[in-house]
Amino acid sequence: MKLLIHRFYDAVQGGGEMPVTRDQALLVIETMDRIWEQLRPEPLTFDPVIPPSSTRAEKQRVLVTGGTGFLGKNVVRGLTQAGYQVRVLARKLSPIEGLRNGNVEIYFGDVADKASLAAAFEGVDLVVHAAAGTSGKKQDCEQGTLQGTRNVLELCEGRKVRKLVYISSCSVYGVADCKTDQRVTEGSALERFPNRRGDYSASKQAAEDLVRWSLERSRFPAVILRPGTIYGPGGEVFSPMLGLSLFDKLFVVFGLGGFILPYVYIDNVVDAIIKSLQSREADNRIFNVADEHGITKRQYMQAVVKRIHPRALVLYCPLGLLYAATAAQEFLARLLNRAPFLTRYRLISSQRSVRYDSSKIRETLHWAPRISFVEAAARMTSSTVSVSEDPGQPGRESADHADAVRVTS
Repeated sequence: MKLLIHRFYDAVQGGGEMPVTRDQALLVIETMDRIWEQLRPEPLTFDPVIPPSSTRAEKQRVLVTGGTGFLGKNVVRGLTQAGYQVRVLARKLSPIEGLRNGNVEIYFGDVADKASLAAAFEGVDLVVHAAAGTSGKKQDCEQGTLQGTRNVLELCEGRKVRKLVYISSCSVYGVADCKTDQRVTEGSALERFPNRRGDYSASKQAAEDLVRWSLERSRFPAVILRPGTIYGPGGEVFSPMLGLSLFDKLFVVFGLGGFILPYVYIDNVVDAIIKSLQSREADNRIFNVADEHGITKRQYMQAVVKRIHPRALVLYCPLGLLYAATAAQEFLARLLNRAPFLTRYRLISSQRSVRYDSSKIRETLHWAPRISFVEAAARMTSSTVSVSEDPGQPGRESADHADAVRVTS
């Protein structure tokens, strides 16, 4: 359909031949009408989903924005297990099936729509703001990330919320200005050219600026968490930081594999969020959240990606060669008056080897990564292991897997 639509508009603009005939188009419409007549679709309703047992007042109620995403769903699970009453703000038609299996309230709305967001704030004690525009498009980033954060802050102050935990990102740091293997603390310089990092990173930094402005004025207790790249079951197996993927058949890894990944396992992030909600020591402070296990790209590829996609081809591209190719691509894009696929600045920012220092949250909140990389890799590949395990030699696959992911600290 996507191909036909493009060919259709090309034909309209250039006066060429249409990709389908008039009779073919009418036949498709007629077929759709006949199918629709046989369906009995129930009318959609977007009233809040409130379980009967959720009215107990003794529990603190936590609103989670972005609760249908990878991070959000895991935050909801962790909060319910910790004994909180959880409310999720979900966009209309978002997948909420996994959230119905517990005592979770679901309010439909959008962080960029203050009216719908205000309804979700009724009776809320605490807020975890994890929603952001993730499409990469400028308008989505400005609305979902920047305007959404502005709305959340205004409602937190107006509704006297007891605490806000804002999920920022380590991408706010000016990594391009860092030295190789430099330790990045909460006091390190932020990105000087956020727009050069892309619309997503720019909007995240602008949104964090709003939260820091509120935090510095102590308008209400707030915590800013800057997690590294979050990974785990249900998330991206091969993130853009690693390189490029072609249909999970070919993986081109940027660099020769020695790059230390600033990864943090999903459950460890959830632990940091819950500790931030529970501890007064966290109020009005900023924390980096990274596992600091010292996992390299090559170790991750062998322990996770190659076990999930054993038949895939993995190529390691030297950064020098990649930098030269990116420069050539930028030059060609300028000649064609098009936006480059990748810029040298973004490449440097994503591939500069730095260490995100999480000592502050360790010392202040006594947080520590509960899930090691060995266990994280085992969880991510467990389904693959169970399928590929030789029934005639029980335990062999698991032992080999443990050897594959064992990393010396």
